[in-house]
Amino acid sequence: MKGFAFSPRGFSDVCANELREHGARILMLDENAVEFEAGPVVVCQLVYSCQSVTKFILGGVWHNISSMKDVVSLAENLDVHPWIQEKKTFRASAVSEDAAFSSQDVMRCVGESIGKRITLEVDLSHPNVLFHVHIAHGKAYIGIDVVPFDISKRAYKIFHAASSIKGTLGYCLVRWSGYDGKGILLDPCAGVGVIPIEAALFASGKSPHFFKKDTFKLAEFGPLSGVDEDNIYAECDKRTTEISTSIYCFDRLLPMVKAAQKNAKIAGVEKLITTMKCDLELDTKLNKGEVDYIVTQPPAFTLNQDTEKKFFDVFFSAAEHVVNKNGTVAMLCVNIPLKEAEKYHFTLHEQRTVYGGKQKWLAAKFRKH
Repeated sequence: MKGFAFSPRGFSDVCANELREHGARILMLDENAVEFEAGPVVVCQLVYSCQSVTKFILGGVWHNISSMKDVVSLAENLDVHPWIQEKKTFRASAVSEDAAFSSQDVMRCVGESIGKRITLEVDLSHPNVLFHVHIAHGKAYIGIDVVPFDISKRAYKIFHAASSIKGTLGYCLVRWSGYDGKGILLDPCAGVGVIPIEAALFASGKSPHFFKKDTFKLAEFGPLSGVDEDNIYAECDKRTTEISTSIYCFDRLLPMVKAAQKNAKIAGVEKLITTMKCDLELDTKLNKGEVDYIVTQPPAFTLNQDTEKKFFDVFFSAAEHVVNKNGTVAMLCVNIPLKEAEKYHFTLHEQRTVYGGKQKWLAAKFRKH
């Protein structure tokens, strides 16, 4: 069956690679979504195991659009009948990133269009079938949302901060850095621990939805009926391994360190992460050339450029000491610190614009030279 996977905008390629790693075949990749094809068992594995995906919709279709008429026409082409067998209620949901299309209008029009073709009643609170539409950059994607909760949210993120990013974005940054589960990874500005926790989940093979597996009901949908969800998730859990790498989670604020420790414990990866209070004087905690990857979200200094320059001067001075000669620094930032990086022998290897929800970030990847 075919489906779409959505991820933090700017990281569709990371999402596509993760889908491939779990056995899906990639049919199409654009800035908004990844279209894939997979059998029922692999679909269940993807939904349970993928860390980059913010939403899955299955049985979907997509097309370029210029008006609401185009959106309704796309909804009319959706083959809904395999998904509504023995179902009683439905509703439509929508996310629109285009100002020309209101999410509420899209939801109403698509709901009315589908409602004319089926005998199900509308239930806005607890529908048996949820039809989802995603509109972005002149394209519309529509399909069936088979997950009953927001998979971009992490159950471990009980202790949070206003500046913390979502786990999906943290994972994408980790993988974009080149981290493959081996080597030593450091986040010196870890906050509540999202990036180190996502790295530990990936390296160990532990599902980000391990504690939510009982809420998945994929086998209730016709094309997925017959799959043994419990067995599939159990097989995924058996692949969890002890990692031979080191993941360091540092922050200068003790409340953040304690929050990161608690979140890591909730995620079940506290034994895989070394968490401690530490300023940017990293040479007092780590050996010279010990680190392979620094992956981090530094503080945003939007109102004080002098403070920002001083911070990154100290940051890259410390990075020069602890990062090995082939090491990588990947970060989410507001302004890319080119001068400070070059001063301490780091070259900008790649940059891109990414989004965490509506928050715009610059992702920068530096290589030591």
